[in-house]
Amino acid sequence: MNKFVIAGIVVLFCILKWAYHNYKGEHSNQFLISLFVILIAFNFSYPIYSYFVAFDFGDMEVDKLGAFGNRYRLNSFFLIVPLCMFLGHYKLPKLGNWKNFWLWVVVAFVVISLLNPINPFPLSVWVFVFYAFQLLFSLAYLKANFKRSTIFKGLFFGFLFVTVLQAIITVFYPILNVSYFATLFKGEVTLEASLKREGYVSAIGIFGHPGPLAVYCLYVGIFFFACYLNNYRRKLSFGLLFANIFIILFTFSRTTYMTCVLVLVFMMVAFFSKSSVFSLKNIILTTTGIALLLFILYLTPLSELFLGSDFDSQIEVRLSSWLLGYKIWKVAPVFGVGINSHVYYMAHFLKITEDLFILEFLTTNPIHNIHMIVLSETGMVGFGLWLAFFRSKILGRLKVIKTKVMIPDILNLTFVGVLVAFILYGIFGWAPFYREIMATAFALCYFSYSREELQQLINIMLLRSAKEVANG
Repeated sequence: MNKFVIAGIVVLFCILKWAYHNYKGEHSNQFLISLFVILIAFNFSYPIYSYFVAFDFGDMEVDKLGAFGNRYRLNSFFLIVPLCMFLGHYKLPKLGNWKNFWLWVVVAFVVISLLNPINPFPLSVWVFVFYAFQLLFSLAYLKANFKRSTIFKGLFFGFLFVTVLQAIITVFYPILNVSYFATLFKGEVTLEASLKREGYVSAIGIFGHPGPLAVYCLYVGIFFFACYLNNYRRKLSFGLLFANIFIILFTFSRTTYMTCVLVLVFMMVAFFSKSSVFSLKNIILTTTGIALLLFILYLTPLSELFLGSDFDSQIEVRLSSWLLGYKIWKVAPVFGVGINSHVYYMAHFLKITEDLFILEFLTTNPIHNIHMIVLSETGMVGFGLWLAFFRSKILGRLKVIKTKVMIPDILNLTFVGVLVAFILYGIFGWAPFYREIMATAFALCYFSYSREELQQLINIMLLRSAKEVANG
């Protein structure tokens, strides 16, 4: 009940902010974007239909299909569409850019998943499709109805709000050990997740688990770091970056520590370098910077996380999980076993002869490597396209991060940072496929500028400048 009260207060606050500024004749639509960002983080949803409902324990479904779960859910962030329509924003987005190669790739693999004879449960792909439609339609709707500058301001305020909320909760739990604040959003069952790291009590924020909290703060920290580098509200951006790093520290997520160091160094090199990011000089500088930061980390008490605690057992869990993914791929090397079906395949069809550590856990949870998930569910064809997608997008956006147009530079640098973080963290965990984390990544990346969009913006700016000179 607490989470719905908090959500109601937040929704009312954003609408009142919108109404107040609108009444004064000021720009106010950014608060609608902020509400969208906040609803993504809260991750409220209404279950419409679920496969395999015989046994549930909280949000963990024992007979799980894949990383996207078993349930068709109406996500709260999708409510931004009818709300904005009610407030007068009626423009519907195009159903899709049918010239977009990657859209056709997704459609093709949905069809392949449905027709794949190896797929143990073909209907599982519709859970993914239902979620993806809500997310992409919401983003396309916002892009069609609001200026990019309005969207950017909304992203900034929305992530500011969530950062402050997460920081407050982290101060109370685990720092002050007031457990009530850790149960506000997910209930008392989440306290167990905060104690999984041997010898440490981890921050879980509004997500109920240190893993997704750490990844969320990493993505948001990347956004504020891009703002800081581009001198947008520099002091505030630095403070919010620091707040997210502060939260990450108390999640005790080793994977996020490493990823955070790597990504922030990469972003600095990409931003300040006058040559190619992947030149020999930059590779040496990046490697040196990363090594220095890791050495500093080694000198802190946090080094015990890597050299002691449950480090060995966690490595064993991941290696065992990857082995299961490899075994699935060996069964279906070309097209995999189908989108959102690898967990069900592991539990019911995969022949496992090895004596693996905590086998029951491994076969009822997604593989702890998102790239291995893609390989096992879409095969070598899908995995090859997966790598090609990241390569093309990262290299493409790296060319347009220093145009001296502030908002595009911030959004494009954020795009690069989030994708690099997605790749690196995904090697050791599947948290990037959590619904709220995936949606946050899309919200940060969807509104970046392609080279064509940026050229159109520059042309408009030049035209306005020419008119001002002519009228002056």
